[in-house]
Amino acid sequence: MRRRYDKLELMLRIVALTLLATALRAQDSPKPVEKAPAKVDQALRARANQFYQDFVKGEFSDAETLVAPESKNYFVAIKKEKYLSCEIKNADYSDKFRLAGVGAVCERNIMFEGFAGHPMKYPISSQWKLEHGKWYWYVDPSAQRVTPFGMMGLIAGMTGAATPAGPPVVLPSPADLTSPALALHKVSVDKPSLALKPGESAEVAFSNSALGTMSISLYGVTPQGFEVTPTHADLERNGKVTVTVKALEGANPAVLNFQVMPTAEVIAIKVEIQ
Repeated sequence: MRRRYDKLELMLRIVALTLLATALRAQDSPKPVEKAPAKVDQALRARANQFYQDFVKGEFSDAETLVAPESKNYFVAIKKEKYLSCEIKNADYSDKFRLAGVGAVCERNIMFEGFAGHPMKYPISSQWKLEHGKWYWYVDPSAQRVTPFGMMGLIAGMTGAATPAGPPVVLPSPADLTSPALALHKVSVDKPSLALKPGESAEVAFSNSALGTMSISLYGVTPQGFEVTPTHADLERNGKVTVTVKALEGANPAVLNFQVMPTAEVIAIKVEIQ
């Protein structure tokens, strides 16, 4: 049994590091510059540590006070979970020390059948910006391919974390565990576009084929002239959810972007007005 766990732990760590490297290459994050002044670095680390410790304590509303105003809707919409511990590892600065990327390692329990309750550590990355003398967590709208909580949420989805009651999770093969495809592209939509007249409604259905629970959220505010219901929904393993889109009078063509969490992929639905 111990040998089986050791092998699983090794594979999961390889997956975490591989996906983290891939994610960071895909993200348009600021390029690091020279070493920051001690006071700047201390201030950032203190705020980032406070943010992550709020997740350790499960005090997500306190963490929200450290989020930049333009990212609050995003923060509220995403699924959040408690960590067992978090430790800041590094901070890279850019834009004359007004932007920073923070790397941390956080611990949580994995949820594989037979291994539930055993803690593992995963790398996490986040972006911060300096506003009015204080550091705030934020999400760059142009870099939405990476979850702002780094790989922890991604690995949670891969390993079946928070999986609802039902058939036991089948342990993936070693080959599957080393493939990023295990977590990505598991949420799909039944139609990529809609054609509506003012006053008309139509439905789109999202499906989840991941091992664990995923979620979708309408990114940003609802475009003017539309009603979208619901704007956020959880999709259980093998589950589906239907979203209704209604065009109001005066609506113009738009694109509805739905964020998939914890992978942070974006599914775009084009809406034409007839």
